[in-house]
Amino acid sequence: MPMKYLHHCLFFITLILFLVLILRPLISPFLAIFSYLTELFLCLLIILFSLRLLSFYKQQREFSHLNSLFIHRLNTLLTEIKWPLEMLLNNNFGTLSQEQKEVISQISEKNNEVNRLITSLPLLSSLEKLKISDQLSNLKEIVQSIIDSCRKEINKKKIALTFVSPSESLPPLKINPFWLELVIQILIDNAIKYTPPGGRIDILVSFDKNKKNIIFEIEDTGIGIKKEEQKKIFQKNFRGSNTFNFNPTGSGTGLYLAKKIIKKYRGEIWFKSEENQGTRFFIRFPL
Repeated sequence: MPMKYLHHCLFFITLILFLVLILRPLISPFLAIFSYLTELFLCLLIILFSLRLLSFYKQQREFSHLNSLFIHRLNTLLTEIKWPLEMLLNNNFGTLSQEQKEVISQISEKNNEVNRLITSLPLLSSLEKLKISDQLSNLKEIVQSIIDSCRKEINKKKIALTFVSPSESLPPLKINPFWLELVIQILIDNAIKYTPPGGRIDILVSFDKNKKNIIFEIEDTGIGIKKEEQKKIFQKNFRGSNTFNFNPTGSGTGLYLAKKIIKKYRGEIWFKSEENQGTRFFIRFPL
């Protein structure tokens, strides 16, 4: 029997069984007459359900194995591309002109971007199993670290970036540092990508002692989000129609991932935006 028909039969039988259980007080006098058929019916249901689970389990194992091999192979190929590019940039094969260095540098950056995208693919499934961790994270240190790692691109686009945070130390967040860094990286990367050269990015971290929240804000003077598209901005694989000229290779998973992670840790994320004026994202982290 084809799997789709087996699935339909299983659903139909389950529905009948549910109705029998609900209506049992009314039909109990007749159940004795059909006791044999009822037992046969339940055995058939168990067999069908077991076959369905076994088939699903096998498919998931095969898919997971192939997915892991595929990602591993892609990462290997990208690494093999990365090292020759870095050797070229370091003049290991002779001195390059400034124009040649800029072209190779762009290729290297795109190679790294693809590598980050491939690495993030398993996160979509692992997020469903994410549990609250007892690990602590320092938000100020993570933000500063990401800004430092993006400094080359910030300077290249001549973006004026400011980072303001309380002078006193902030309470640590009970969030796995890996997930927190990923969320902040997504927002800072987006601000840099979609802010034109000569623009501005302002980052603010504050502590609300009364509500026991730490607030992260990032505001840019970028392309903004169209009003009619703002409701879709956290949907999986969605990209604003005005983003393709700035970043044609984007996947549309960044903000989706960020919101999923923040919700897992009982936080909130929201934004204000106006097309061609910029965007301001807010994240509230509860302590």
